Amino acid sequence: MLIRELAQRTGVSPYTIRYYESVGLLPAAQRGDNQYRLYTDAEADRLRFILGARSLHFSLSEIARLLEARDTGALPCQQVLTSLAVRQQEIEQRIADLQLVRAALERLQLEAQARPQPLICDDQCVCQLLAIVPFSRKRDRPQLAQQTPQPQRIQETSV
Repeated sequence: MLIRELAQRTGVSPYTIRYYESVGLLPAAQRGDNQYRLYTDAEADRLRFILGARSLHFSLSEIARLLEARDTGALPCQQVLTSLAVRQQEIEQRIADLQLVRAALERLQLEAQARPQPLICDDQCVCQLLAIVPFSRKRDRPQLAQQTPQPQRIQETSV
């Protein structure tokens, strides 16, 4: 089958197919007399395996290791089970992190709504709330405190 047929069967673009070929996940395609790439059903199955693994956020190097095990006749089932368990732990951690971010956003939104809306941006305006969220460079994600610090209120003065 031609690359466009493989693309239609698998739902990915010819560019993606060529990319997976260029990084070695798919073998170099056979060429017809006209130099068009020709693919077999086995290569379509391999591409479906790659796409399934990518949809579960497996890295290309992890997929390459699994395919290598398959290609050498080894059963990668235990590797897949281990990888699935690791992936599930990573997802659980991301969910917990996102729940912390959501809680912080809710607290910041409540605080922002309670602040006055000055005509000029100063140290008490809403946009300054973002500066009070501690940030950790170690993992490039917010380290959110349980409580948002209470900002100082603007004291109104008579003009």
